[in-house]
Amino acid sequence: MMAIDALELSIEMRPDVVILVTGDADFAYLAIKLRRHGIRVEVASVAANLGNMLRSAANDVIDLAPLFRTFEIKQVQDAPAQVSHPAQSASDGRRRRPRFRPMQRP
Repeated sequence: MMAIDALELSIEMRPDVVILVTGDADFAYLAIKLRRHGIRVEVASVAANLGNMLRSAANDVIDLAPLFRTFEIKQVQDAPAQVSHPAQSASDGRRRRPRFRPMQRP
């Protein structure tokens, strides 16, 4: 449904470029259809996780891996007691997800 919405919206708005932030090769067909309508398609993804069909369907690929390397992982030590989000709650025995913050440059 997202692909259909994206195609309809892009035909209506006629953008110069559409950037797909995914590595899922299922979006290759969308990229091909957009390009057939004269719209440049760029894919922003971690290149190692980018499907070959999507890579070849896009005009260009933006590798996000260098951007991710500018962040450091900071383990959450003491979460506030009022945290109610299940992904952050460790009371069920699951590990907390790390939080990311930009690294300080010297």
